[in-house]
Amino acid sequence: QEARVYLVEKTKPRKKLKDFSCELAFRDCDELIHLTTRPGVFSHRQLDNGARQLLDAVDVFPDARLIDIGCGSGSVALGLAMRDPTAHVLAVDSNSRALWCVQKGAEQNKLKNLTTELNANGDYAQPGTFDMALANPPYFGDFQIAEKMVLAAHRSLRAGGRLVLVTKQPAWYEENLPRWFQDCEVFVSGRYHIASGVK
Repeated sequence: QEARVYLVEKTKPRKKLKDFSCELAFRDCDELIHLTTRPGVFSHRQLDNGARQLLDAVDVFPDARLIDIGCGSGSVALGLAMRDPTAHVLAVDSNSRALWCVQKGAEQNKLKNLTTELNANGDYAQPGTFDMALANPPYFGDFQIAEKMVLAAHRSLRAGGRLVLVTKQPAWYEENLPRWFQDCEVFVSGRYHIASGVK
């Protein structure tokens, strides 16, 4: 069989660079937080309502160590980091585009207490040291991804640390969180539910 290969070289620069990222802002605890989103990253062009409920459900205390699992564009991580400059927030995602958004948001908001980690296996840096793990697990995958995120949170938390997550489908969490956590509770928050438990 014969085949032909064509090589083409562009000789002029593009007339206009296309950038589909979007910058927006939202308020949390009276602070204006700047957020950058990109296509392919969860909740592009808007603040996710679940993220809003998650932020409203937690407080940040001085020197807290917090991990945002599946951080997306970083709205939760940025909000937490803005609340107390002595807290340390680790934002983790398997999507490098998502972490680019978080890093851009940290620059825009002049945050020095927020770091990122690209990780898809759930074994994050400094396991067993975090005071709180937060997550907004996806609804697809018959809760297999949600379970992986819950187990990753369990490995990340210190004894006595708390998992807090947001969902529209609370039944799975009501049934399964007690397998790994104590003092589990699930309560309504807007159109969502907040589920939590203590390691």
